[in-house]
This record gives sequence, C-alpha cells and structure tokens, in this order.
Amino acid sequence: MNAKTIRRTSRFIHLAIAASSLAIADSELVIPEENEIGVFVSTGGGGYDSLDETYLKFLKKGPSGSSPFGITNLIPNMAASNVAIKWGLNGPCSAPAAACASGSYAINDAYHAIRAGIIDTALAGGSESALTSFVFSGYEALRVLSTCNEDPESASKPFDLHRDGFVMGEGAAVLVLESYESALSRGAKILAEVVSSVTSCDASHLTSPNPAGTIISKTMKMALDKAGIESDEIAFINAHGTSTKVNDLIEAMGIHRVFGSSTPVTSIKSMIGHTFGAAGALACAASIISLNSGFISPTINFHEKETDMPPIDVVSECREIEDGKKYSLINAFGFGGHNACLIVRSW
Repeated sequence: MNAKTIRRTSRFIHLAIAASSLAIADSELVIPEENEIGVFVSTGGGGYDSLDETYLKFLKKGPSGSSPFGITNLIPNMAASNVAIKWGLNGPCSAPAAACASGSYAINDAYHAIRAGIIDTALAGGSESALTSFVFSGYEALRVLSTCNEDPESASKPFDLHRDGFVMGEGAAVLVLESYESALSRGAKILAEVVSSVTSCDASHLTSPNPAGTIISKTMKMALDKAGIESDEIAFINAHGTSTKVNDLIEAMGIHRVFGSSTPVTSIKSMIGHTFGAAGALACAASIISLNSGFISPTINFHEKETDMPPIDVVSECREIEDGKKYSLINAFGFGGHNACLIVRSW
C-alpha cells in the first residue's frame, strides 16, 4: 500500500489488503484485465479505530472535524471493496456479517458461488482489528475477557478448567478459492480442497449458544454428511475454542455428541487470541497448513480438564496426524447464534 492509501483507510482494511497480496502471490494467480473473480472478505465489526478517532474529533470540533473518509473506513464491506479495487476484481463482492463466524461465512459464500458455476475464482476470508478502548470496554461489560493480566501469555486457555475468558487478537487471512477445472488449467499449486461448508443459526440467545449444543452438533453432522465422510475420517477439529466458560463447555458437548472422545481437538486462539471476524478464516488457513505439514498445532495452556465437560481429546502439544487421515473440520460460532462448519481435505 502507498502512504495515501494507508492514511485514508482503517487497519482492518490494511490487514485485508496485505493478506490478499500474500494470497495472490502464493497462488501465482494471474488477474486478467477483464475478469469475474469474486471477493468475499468479511469482518465482525469494521473500522473501530476510525470510529474512535473520527468521533473524538467530531465531539471536539463539531461537523468540521469529521473526515470525508470516516464512513468509508467504518462500514464492514470496505475490506472487500478495497481488495477488489486494489486488484481490479469485477466479480461479486460482499462481506457477510455473522459476528465471529464472519470469515467462515465468507469462505462458505465463495465456495457455494463456485460450486453453483456463478464464478470460477474468488478471494475469500476475514479481517479484523478491534483493539480499541471502546471495544475492550464493551467486551469487559459482557464479562467475556480474561482477567489474567499478571500472566498474559497463559491467559488464553481454551477448554482448560481455569479458563476465564478470551484474549483479544487481530489479523487477517485470505484464501484463493477456485474450481478444480480452473486450478488444473492454469497449473495451480493446490493446497487443499473444500469438501463441504454448512451454516446455521441457534436462534437461542444474543451472546450464548444453544445451552445443549444440539444445533452445533447438528451443523457438524450436516458438514460430514455433505462431505460424504464419517466422523472417524476427520484428522482433527480446529475448534472455535474461545476460552470462555460457557462457549467452550457447549462446544465440547456438541463435539462429543458427534465425534465421541477420540478425535483430536485444537484451538489456535490459545496462541493468537480471538480475532473475531477473521477467526474462522485464520483457523481454516491453519488447518490447511497442518494437513500439509502432517502435524496438529497445540492448544497451549491446556493443562486440566473441567469435571463437567464431556471427554474430548484436546491436543496440548504438537502432535503428528494419524496416517491416512486427510480431513479437518473447522468450527466458527458468532454472537446471535451464527454457526459455520467447514471441512477441508489435504490435496
């Protein structure tokens, strides 16, 4: 990005442009002048940094303090729009809003658009930068943040008995998705195949999942059915695993109902924090890296299981993937009951 673009855009836009640049370079995607390449890049909130800055100037100076870029830096579709503008992509461009499941919803929409034959290629993922005083205070009011301030490195501990809330993170992940025919014709370096993607809604509570975890488990089962595989074919589950008391317990209930206690479970939020609208896309990228490397990344800080939690196999140290297993299931759940389950297969 040049200096002008940086000054005129929010940080979540910076991260999305950077991630899309890396994705295009890694995939060696050549973008023709006339194209129908889609952009599905989502965020949970948008330009919170610009909201804080612009509103403070407005309070101090009145309307004359407002920036002409205040609105375009705030609204959630601007990561997708700026990515499209950066690369001249003329296909469908959208930013599905599904709170912390937004990144997975974006991949879901791109996947189904390609399957339906609407487009051949898309950039898909999520971007989030919400490390502002306003957002911190809001989540603190909800009592969902960890208070382990004396030892921040161990504060995020999904599924652990002593977990007390999540740690906020930021980041972005963008994937190049394309039809097999498109990838084959251009000799693409294929990393993985998306074999199914399912979304649902708990329709239960604004901030908590369905208490029994039944909708979560049903969504995971639907993802397996659409992929045409059995639960024991999954190498590992990349869990939503936020490190909050209620959500981890309910997700564990849902996982145990479908997979029992033998399928390995990990949460990258233990290492990078909760990146909200980028979380599902980052977990998807991490799963693809794990499948290709043959190792499951650990849930660091997991030491002791909660007595009331159903038995699930939480991976606490880096573990080799069992021979012959090629699939990973990625969970992402968001406020309002938004659920997304993706299954990817190593190529």
